[in-house]
This record gives sequence, structure tokens and C-alpha cells, in this order.
Amino acid sequence: MIDRKLDLLQSWILIAAVSALTVGLWRLGMVVHAGTPPMFARADHLAFAGVLSLGAVLLVGLALRVEAAPVRSIGLVRPVAALEGVGWWLGPAGAGLAIALVAGWGRIELLAAPAEAAAKAVALLGLVFLSEALPEELIFRGWLQSRLTRLLGPWGGVLGQAALFTAFAVIIGAAPDPMQASFIAAFGVALGVLRAATGSLWAPIGFHLAFMTVQQSHGGGWDLIALDLPEMTRMLILSQIPFALVIALRFGQVAKVRPS
Repeated sequence: MIDRKLDLLQSWILIAAVSALTVGLWRLGMVVHAGTPPMFARADHLAFAGVLSLGAVLLVGLALRVEAAPVRSIGLVRPVAALEGVGWWLGPAGAGLAIALVAGWGRIELLAAPAEAAAKAVALLGLVFLSEALPEELIFRGWLQSRLTRLLGPWGGVLGQAALFTAFAVIIGAAPDPMQASFIAAFGVALGVLRAATGSLWAPIGFHLAFMTVQQSHGGGWDLIALDLPEMTRMLILSQIPFALVIALRFGQVAKVRPS
């Protein structure tokens, strides 16, 4: 009994340590981003992405080493599941955009020449992968969710990592108001459900990558596309409907998860 209590205490201490170090990693990334000289276009973004992706790999690797656990235990199996994750976002979002355009609710316009747009899209995809999809999924849906699932069960793992993900976003300034915090929470739950239902970390990586790449392609100075839709319609199509469908349609598979 005493040994089990010690194991539980050590597990919670490690979860707290990883959570705190994650905030520190993002703070470091922000410092590097602000201090990177403009040697070329978006050098600061690339430096930020490099710090986060490398830091996340090292942090999760260190946690696995402390536990003497295999990499497989965080769900890095079946890379093809990334395509499934992309499909879970692209299917409903693409259908929603098509309906909006046919109904005359707005328009989509490519702002750059095709060759330039393709080059920008590849650059944006790479930066989103390295600065968001890879590091955030490795830590939150990879290591943290698998450890919380072991302690709290499948739904405890999903909701626990979503709560930590939301708190993290608030602390680093990515969710400055309740609406943003609720968006982050819903995003975290959808990603967690996808991770639990598929058994692969690559599925939420694909979902995260597809969503955030399109989300940033019509903002952030990329000048890739102009998405002229009412704000509420855009939010419904690009985020709320895909998130809700993942949660609703994969809900029943979460309870079947076996802790790794």
C-alpha cells in the first residue's frame, strides 16, 4: 500500500514538473522570438519553432527516461493516422466552406500567384508543425494524456489534459479572455478524444496541423487567402463544427482505451 502511494505521489510530481517546464519552454521560445535578428523573412518564427520542437522532444524524452518507459507509450504509432486526423478536420470544414460559398454567405480568394502561394503554404505548414502541432501534441496529448489516463481513466485523461492545456494557454497569454479560453478547452477535448479513440498521437497531430495551417493562412501576415465570411460563420465552419463532430462521433470509443 505504501509503495503504491509513493508511486502515485511520484507520478503527480512528475506531471506537475512537466507542466511547469512546458510553460518555461514557451517563455524561452518567446524570448528567443523577440531577440532573433531579422536575418531573413520570418527568422524569428523559425527560431521560435526550433526552440519549441527541440525543447518538447527533449522534455518528453527526459520524462520517459525518468519513468524508464518506451516511446510507444505516448502513442507514437501508426503515422498514417495523421491522415485520419487531417480528414476529421478537413471533411466537415471543407463541406461547410462549400455550402457557405454556394449559399453566397461569403467568398474565398487566393491572394498570391499559384507558385508563390504554394511556397508560402509549404513554409507555413512547416512552421505550424514545428511550433504548434508537434510540441503541443507531444506534451499534452502524448505524455500528459497517457499518464493522466493511467491515473484517472480514459475520460480523466482526456479532460485532465484539456484542463492543463487551457491553463497553459492562459498562463502564456494565448487565451486572454474567457471566450478564447473556452475555445482552447474545446480544442483540447477534441484533440484528446481523437488521441484516445485512434490510439495514435499522429491523429491529433494531423488534425491540429490542418486546422492551424488554414487558420493562419488568412491572417498573421501570410497573405495567402482572403476568407470573407461573417465571424460567427467562420468560427462555426472552421472550429466549432469539426470539434463537435469529433467529440460526438468518437465519444463512445474513449471509454475503451486501455492505459498504456
